[in-house]
Amino acid sequence: MASVQCHNPCVLCNSQQAIHLINYAVRGQARALVRCRGCGLVRADPLPTQADATAFHDTGEWWFELDESRIPVFDEVLDVVCRYRTSGRFLDVGCGAGTLLARARSRGFDPLGVELSGDACRRARERYGIDARHGSVRQQQFADHRFQVITALEMIDYPDNSIEELSEYRRILVKDGVLVLASRCNRWSWVFGACNAVHCLARGKPLSVGDSVLSHFLGSWGTFTASYQLTSRTLQFLLNRAGWSIRELRNQRTGWSGPQNTGLSAALFSAYRAGCNAFERLTLGRCSFGPKIIVAARPMGRTD
Repeated sequence: MASVQCHNPCVLCNSQQAIHLINYAVRGQARALVRCRGCGLVRADPLPTQADATAFHDTGEWWFELDESRIPVFDEVLDVVCRYRTSGRFLDVGCGAGTLLARARSRGFDPLGVELSGDACRRARERYGIDARHGSVRQQQFADHRFQVITALEMIDYPDNSIEELSEYRRILVKDGVLVLASRCNRWSWVFGACNAVHCLARGKPLSVGDSVLSHFLGSWGTFTASYQLTSRTLQFLLNRAGWSIRELRNQRTGWSGPQNTGLSAALFSAYRAGCNAFERLTLGRCSFGPKIIVAARPMGRTD
């Protein structure tokens, strides 16, 4: 594999030297998937921008309509939250149509959401009466230490600068608050991609995500404007560099099953997730490498 000079320095180690993995395209924009020579982080080159993410969310190609099918995931995340906080101001970053926040409110939290899709914000307000604000967290200019809980589901591998975004979370979280993340864990994303490929073939859909069939085996890179392919190891490095202390890291044990996840593909996803969860239990939680992981963290130097 060829060595390349990247457009952007690595967010973890600042190296611009990387190994080229594959070319792909997002919405007609050519990019490459590269692995950093310094720390091994797999990322897009060049990195997508916040404008890319905003444009994607505001085109209507968003799956907030599937919020209800993700209720098992939302409840699992809330169970983790409640081990650290049981009340207070609750911010969900990338809140979609507000279903997670509505369920948080039913558990006694005071919810507020931030979302890049203006249409999703409108639906959250109309359907649940949620205070959902359009834009990024930094654009809201929240006061210091405003929230007791911050959740961000599958948001940390998106633009823009994750270090700056995580630092902003630290600023607006109270000293004994908790940050709970759910992230794709891409060490085994080729297995997850293989399940997707079987699903597409079974439905007669072409494997046309990105410029190559191989890109389909690398997760969601041809569909979303993701910046990084995080593993549990690189996610820990990212959080530590941004000043967070991890209190819990484990497989996401539930999944969502929208209308496209049926039959053979649903069985494959379920078997894969069950295998990952079983291996995590056998290793007493020391090895988490499922398709998605959940992390609970607190700012370094703050009390429990």
